[in-house]
Amino acid sequence: MRRILILLFFFFSFTLSLPLLIIGMLIGKFNRKLAMSIAGYYTRYLAWGLMSLAGVHFVATGMEHLDPKDHYLFASNHRGLLDTPTLVLYANKPLSFVSKKEMAKVPILKQWMDMFGCLFLDREDSRSAVKTILKGIENLKSGDNLAIYPQGTRSRLDEFLPFKQGSFKLALKSGVKVVPVAIKGTDVVLENNGFNVKPAKVYVHFFEPIDLDTWDEDSKKHCATIIGDQIKAKYQQFGDCTL
Repeated sequence: MRRILILLFFFFSFTLSLPLLIIGMLIGKFNRKLAMSIAGYYTRYLAWGLMSLAGVHFVATGMEHLDPKDHYLFASNHRGLLDTPTLVLYANKPLSFVSKKEMAKVPILKQWMDMFGCLFLDREDSRSAVKTILKGIENLKSGDNLAIYPQGTRSRLDEFLPFKQGSFKLALKSGVKVVPVAIKGTDVVLENNGFNVKPAKVYVHFFEPIDLDTWDEDSKKHCATIIGDQIKAKYQQFGDCTL
């Protein structure tokens, strides 16, 4: 029943998205930030609808650490597809993501992702990947909020994959503060059930923003490990996700 309701919700939302997308793309030619705000409101509506229909019970903490007037690089562990709507809901800011290149092949979705400043990373093409990172640095300097999954892929079951240092070039080169984010339970809702939706608790915690410019050079070289260990420790403190 939940799957049917979610499909109906997405059908309605897709119909609604087409005129909004056209309006947003036209506005984006003159005012990129306003277009991103429109996309941000729409994606929060989608995230709220999806997670509500999926029966997710959130335990969210640490949002008080986020300054509404500041912008950040959000660095989260990666458990499942629902990590993204979780971040969209609780970061409470227009949020861009670094996504794998395959997402750029999905019609309509690509146009929406373009509108709110998402970047498509080709891990197999080093030259293209460098261009993507440079574009991300430029966007951060211009005031965008950007979210990354430094593990590179979703962790399975109880494993916690290491964080990759290259992801943090975005913060080191832009001077933007990093907000570590710990998430647990999104895979319990979806992936662990063969993509059958199962209501569960989802934990999300936002740490205090980190200014890497204040770190010594050795710490900067190992910031991925340091931040990854911080998130892992919080992840292990979260409770059971079953309802």
